[in-house]
Amino acid sequence: MIYNQLKAKDRRREYDSRRKASVRYKIVRFYLRKRHANRALYRDGLYASESMPSTSAADHSYGLKV
Repeated sequence: MIYNQLKAKDRRREYDSRRKASVRYKIVRFYLRKRHANRALYRDGLYASESMPSTSAADHSYGLKV
């Protein structure tokens, strides 16, 4: 029982170390960190949804009685 658990732990550790050494893992982590770091810029940026003008028809009625 304990032997099987130790073997499973070793297999998992070996898999994780090989995965973290791969180029694909490093590229994915780079873009995730980049996206996370730029969240505040996107949230408070020029093209945030709060700062964009509304496109609803009620805001652009131009005084027309509908």
